[in-house]
Amino acid sequence: MKKGSAGRAAPLILSLALMIIFVYLTKSTIVEFTAFEMWPLIFLIGVTLSIMIHAFIHELGHVFFGMLSGYKLDVFSIFGYTFIKVNGKYVHNKMSIPGTFGANLMHPKTAENKSYTLYVMGGVLATALLTIVSAILMNRLHNAPLQVFFYTMTIVGIFITLSNAFPIHNRGVYNDGMILRLFKKNNAAKELFEKSQELTLLTLKGYRVDEMPAEIFEIPEVDGSTPFLDELRFNRAEYLLHCGKVEEAQQELENVIKNTAETNKTLHDFAVCLLLLNKMSRGTDKSGIETLYNENKKDIQILAKYNLTAKYVRIAYRLKFENDLFLDNEIREFYRLAKKQGGGQKVELELMKKLLTEYSMTYLLPPSV
Repeated sequence: MKKGSAGRAAPLILSLALMIIFVYLTKSTIVEFTAFEMWPLIFLIGVTLSIMIHAFIHELGHVFFGMLSGYKLDVFSIFGYTFIKVNGKYVHNKMSIPGTFGANLMHPKTAENKSYTLYVMGGVLATALLTIVSAILMNRLHNAPLQVFFYTMTIVGIFITLSNAFPIHNRGVYNDGMILRLFKKNNAAKELFEKSQELTLLTLKGYRVDEMPAEIFEIPEVDGSTPFLDELRFNRAEYLLHCGKVEEAQQELENVIKNTAETNKTLHDFAVCLLLLNKMSRGTDKSGIETLYNENKKDIQILAKYNLTAKYVRIAYRLKFENDLFLDNEIREFYRLAKKQGGGQKVELELMKKLLTEYSMTYLLPPSV
């Protein structure tokens, strides 16, 4: 196991170990409720409900303590149901934020607000409190089904609380403990994190990159290893491409690809696909395209299942470089994915139309295109 992998796994292993210790110390309680013949079913239902309840309470904890710290709520998401504040009202949108059961976006009411500790750790505090209450009820109640349920609430709560409290960073995803640690360790991390929050908010509201304010993509003078910097570089590259500043955009993408090869595989793959799309649309650097594509072929194929840019890159490469004309089903999947994403990205749709025209495959164009 690599040193970095061991470091990421250690907090999760410790959280799991403490949960097992709790189960061992409460074995007498387990013996009590195993006398109830339906306990395995109640236990399974309890674990499922406990995960859902703790996830919901975790996000509410961020919101509650964030408001106490002078923050305003912009987005609240739980299990794919997202509520976005637009013109003073919260609008419901059934969409998920990847990598999470739930999420929230908040911003400080004033630029001078430096109080972020309670906001960042609010979820941990909320789940810890719920875990303690569940442990008390587990011991106080004498109803077997409720005992089983609150037992699951306690063990799930221990794991969720500790796995969010101990700092963990895995492939570009930072838990609450790690975010707090980064904020306190690196002054620029908070500024870059807030920029990423603002970009996410504008994206959720339906803004395209070229409709966003230019200043949001400005990169502050920070150390090259600063967390959240590569995410901003990637977004800046998208903006530069829309502005026609191709060389600058390619430089940003190459930096992102180099910096994230070992630390953030998902962002790395997104950057590879965007760089390939740009190179293919310009028709330059054929050998560079072939090398970059073949080095990342498997990852592009995986990403193409849900990402329109990757889907276009895969189709375009097979047409242009492999002379594979049997792509009718893939092209239809491209348009189904675009429709599923609310019309898809304008650039990819225009490039696909041009590609199909070039290869006399316009019969695959949907009627509305």
